[in-house]
Amino acid sequence: MCIRDSFTGVGGYHFPGQTYGESTHEQRLSCVDCHMVPVADNSSVPDHSFNPNLSACLSCHATATTFDVNGFESDVKAALTQIETWFNAQGLLTRATATPYIPLTPTQLGDGNWAEDMPVPGSGTDGGLLTQNQAGALYDYILVARGGAYGVHNPKSVSYTHLDVYKRQILTKAGGLRHVWLYLTEYRNTPVEESKKTIKLREPAEMNDNCMLCHSTEATLWLKVPDHRASLVDTRAGRIGCASEGCHGLAHPFFQPPSSAGDKR
Repeated sequence: MCIRDSFTGVGGYHFPGQTYGESTHEQRLSCVDCHMVPVADNSSVPDHSFNPNLSACLSCHATATTFDVNGFESDVKAALTQIETWFNAQGLLTRATATPYIPLTPTQLGDGNWAEDMPVPGSGTDGGLLTQNQAGALYDYILVARGGAYGVHNPKSVSYTHLDVYKRQILTKAGGLRHVWLYLTEYRNTPVEESKKTIKLREPAEMNDNCMLCHSTEATLWLKVPDHRASLVDTRAGRIGCASEGCHGLAHPFFQPPSSAGDKR
C-alpha cells in the first residue's frame, strides 16, 4: 500500500494550497523497468527476483554507482530521523504493540528502523485531538517510513510530501523556538544600537525556502508585482534573495545599513 501510494503520488496527505509534482519514474516507467531487467546470461529473460537493478538507472543517471543518486536517499534518511525525533517528543510515536504505549528510546531514535514506528492510539497534542494538518503530517511520515527505497519510487512526490512534513511541522516550530531562545539568552538585554550590528540571518541560503512556505510565488497577486514576475526564476532558484538589498531587505533588523544588508547577512 505505502509503495503504491508513494509511486503513484496519489497517496499521502496534501497540504491545502500546495502544488505537488510527479517524477519521471512515475510518468514514464513501470515496475518491471527497474525490477525486471533482462539478464544477458539467461537469454535476456527478465530477472524474476524483482530485486531492483542499478543498470536500469544508468540510462538517465550515467554516473550512478548506488541507488543514492545525488544523495537523495541520504537526505530522506536524515529527515526521517529528525521528523521521528520531533514526533516522538510530542508523544505521538511508539513501537509498543500494547499499553503502555511508551515512546521510542534514545537508542531507537535514528536506528534506521523507521518502518517499525507506529502512531500512539488516541494520541494528541496539548491534551487535545490532532488538527487535520498534524494528522496529515504524521500520516505522511508513516507513508515514507514504510514505503521502501527512501523515496526512490517517486522522488519529486516524496520530496513534496516529506519536506512539507519536515518544514511545516518541524523546522517552522523549531525555528520559532530558537528565535525565542536567542532573545531570552542573548538579545533581551542587548542595546538596540549593538543589536543593529550583530543580529544576522542564521542560514541566509535557506531564506527563500522559508519565505516560500507562505509566499509560494504562484499566487496571482504575488505575480502581479512586476519585480516579482521579472525575477521569478532566479527567486525560485535562490539566486536572488527575498531578504536581499534592493528587494525586501532584512526582517531582523530591517534597519541595518545597506552596506551590510544583502544576501551574505
